This record gives sequence, structure tokens and C-alpha cells, in this order.
Amino acid sequence: MSYCVNCGSKIDSTTKFCPSCGEKVVSETQKKRKPPKMEMDKGVVKSLKEETSNFIKSKVKKTVTPKISKEKLTVADTVTQENYTRSKPINTKNPIQKWMIFYFVINFILLYLYSGQKEVIGISLFSSIIIISYLIRRKKEKPFNLVLKIVLILQILLVVSTLFQNIEFMADNTDSAIAVVLLAAFIFINIKLLIVKNKTV
Repeated sequence: MSYCVNCGSKIDSTTKFCPSCGEKVVSETQKKRKPPKMEMDKGVVKSLKEETSNFIKSKVKKTVTPKISKEKLTVADTVTQENYTRSKPINTKNPIQKWMIFYFVINFILLYLYSGQKEVIGISLFSSIIIISYLIRRKKEKPFNLVLKIVLILQILLVVSTLFQNIEFMADNTDSAIAVVLLAAFIFINIKLLIVKNKTV
């Protein structure tokens, strides 16, 4: 025996409708059975999926994009910097190199013209020490170390004393006049070697 769900009257199990109120009777088997799945329209389902995916994408984009863009910028900057440094030719020349060429030329002229004088031999001895040391150290970061600079200062003192000796005879002798000019140029080059940037760039 069962009862009507609407009015509560007693109903026979075989009847399909309640005799009192006319409500459709649901049997026990129908109660246990799961209700049928409602089939939604495919277009509605598709649009819902698209809306949800777009919403998720927009939220993710707002939170993640600034970080990614910054990373991309930094990576791009580093790549361009690396490319620039790679494409840029590395200049291994030392600014002191050109002055060493002048130094060598002046030494050669002095030795050629005044090889008999003791002072010139002394200057050439200092010059040979400086030139050989420079050739050995030219590939180092600082070719002119403290020892070379001291030798250069001693040479300047010797050249200055030789210059003053030749100034006395400059008016009478043309060789002395040429020697004075060469020695003055030599002092200038020596000073340049002392003060010029002593670093490979």
C-alpha cells in the first residue's frame, strides 16, 4: 500500500493516478531509477565552454604577462648587448705603442749621428733596456711597469744633462744644434711615455 505524494490519500499500487486529487502516482521502481539526463543544446554548451576558457585566459594573461614581458625585455637586451660586443672589433692596441715607435726612431737617429759620444751610448743603453722590456711585456695589460718607468726617468735625467752640454756649443756648431733639437724631441717623447695611458684597451 502506498500514499499519494500530493494529498496523502491511500492508493493502490496498480493505479496510475490518485483517485482523490488526480496526481500521477510514482511507483517505487520509478523512484529508485535515476532521472534522465537533460540534454542541453550543443550550441549553448559550446558557447559556455568558449566563455569560460576566454575568462580563464584573460585572468591568466593579466597576472602572467607583465612578468613575461619584463623577462623578454631583459633577455632581448642581453642578447643585443652580446651581439654588439661580438660584432664590435676588439682593439688590443695600447695607446703607448705609437709613442714607442717615435722613441725607437729618435734613438736610431741619435745613435746613427752621434755614435761616438759617451752620453749617446749611455742613452742608447737605457733605450735598449726599455725597448726589450716593452717588447716582452707589450701583450700584458700594463706594459710599462714601475721598473720601466724608473729606468725612463733616469734616461730623461741623462738626456737633460746631455741637452745642456750641447746648448753651450749650439751657436758654434750645427751638429750641436741638431743634437739639441733631437734631444728636446727625445725628452718630450719620454715624458709622453710616462704620462700616457699605460693600459691595453
